[in-house]
Amino acid sequence: MQQHLLFSAQTPEHHWHMVSDQVMGGVSQGHMQMTEQGVNLQGHVSLENNGGFLQIQWPMNASVDRLEIQNAQGVFLEWCSHQNETLSLLIKSDQLWMPWQSYRCSAEVTTEWQTLYVPFSAFEPYRTQTRLRPQAINKFAVLAGEHEREVNVTIRQFGLYS
Repeated sequence: MQQHLLFSAQTPEHHWHMVSDQVMGGVSQGHMQMTEQGVNLQGHVSLENNGGFLQIQWPMNASVDRLEIQNAQGVFLEWCSHQNETLSLLIKSDQLWMPWQSYRCSAEVTTEWQTLYVPFSAFEPYRTQTRLRPQAINKFAVLAGEHEREVNVTIRQFGLYS
C-alpha cells in the first residue's frame, strides 16, 4: 500500500479550517488549533436553532491534483479523541450542487492513536442520488454532528492511499 501524505503534525503548513452550524444560524461553539500532536477540533455541538455540527475541512484541490485522487483507493487518517465516539467522514465533489449534499461514512475514533483506511467506496451519497467519482473530489471533512455532544478530536496525519 502506498501513501500520499497531505498533512502531518510535523509540517507547519496546513489547509485545515473549521466550519460550524453558525453559517446557518446554529449555535454550536468550537475552535480548531494546531498543536504538537496535530490539528485539534474542540467544541460543543448544539441542536438549538436548527443547528447540529462542527467540522474541520481540508480542500483537496489545494494540495493534490485530480490524477493523484483518481489513482487513489481512499483516504487515511491517524487520529484520536478524548473519548470513544462515532464521527462522520465527509467528502464533497464537483458533482454536487447543493451545500447539504455530500458523501459520508461513519468512523469510530478512540482514545488511542489509530490509523484508519477508508476506501472511497465506503462513502455513501447523502441527500443526492449521484455516485461519487473520486476524480471530482474537492473537499474532505471530519464532522461531529447529528446529536448534542462535546467533541475533542486530533488528526496527526491525513492523506490518500493506493
